[in-house]
Amino acid sequence: PLREMAEQAFPFDNHPRERVSWYQAMAFCRWLTARLHAGELPAGALTGDVRQYEITLPHEYEWEVAARWPNSDVADRLYPWGPEFDAAKANTYEGDRVGQTTAVGMYPAGQNVALGLYDLSGNVWEWCRNEYDNPDDEAVDGSAAWRVLRGGSWADTADRARAACRSNFTPANRSNLSGFRLVVVGGGDASSPIS
Repeated sequence: PLREMAEQAFPFDNHPRERVSWYQAMAFCRWLTARLHAGELPAGALTGDVRQYEITLPHEYEWEVAARWPNSDVADRLYPWGPEFDAAKANTYEGDRVGQTTAVGMYPAGQNVALGLYDLSGNVWEWCRNEYDNPDDEAVDGSAAWRVLRGGSWADTADRARAACRSNFTPANRSNLSGFRLVVVGGGDASSPIS
């Protein structure tokens, strides 16, 4: 049952994929990396040998830097768009009360414009590759150690949508509140989000 994909609660092609466990998200990353290394994916802006890159989940520190970018002052970027919560900028409980995920990019005013990233707050909690209790541990193993989620979801309030807010689930959990975002690491550059 852990390997089987759960049916999406909100099966729309332009919505984030939810009801995916951390294990499944990591397996998808490995599969995509193998396709990239085999030359079966477009390389886009990647330079040099594509085998030097890996597609993975962001570490929670990378996720938070992306959510706060480009502000160096934490108070200036409590949310991906700035210092104040605005219900019109994210799919959260305070907003339109849609009661489910929404199409990616449906809240363009909440975009992190500097990085071109949508839905860093709200819509779905996003799995990160590291453990919750030991953020330096990124090992993919069967320990069942709780993993980090960031960003809040469509059912959460503004305090859970803050860039600094962290949550956790067991890596086997498959909730309609959680999904994932991908990053490309390697090539001598810092991680860069691709989805």
